[in-house]
Amino acid sequence: MPEKESLIKQRLADLLSCRKSDIKWDAHGRAHMHVDIAFSE
Repeated sequence: MPEKESLIKQRLADLLSCRKSDIKWDAHGRAHMHVDIAFSE
């Protein structure tokens, strides 16, 4: 995996980690994400 691509993926994981997200990368480098976001009234 190219270093730049790895950094982008890590940054994505960092950005989404505060939202209890689950990111799984498949063999083709596609992201499969499940993100739970709570909106307060």
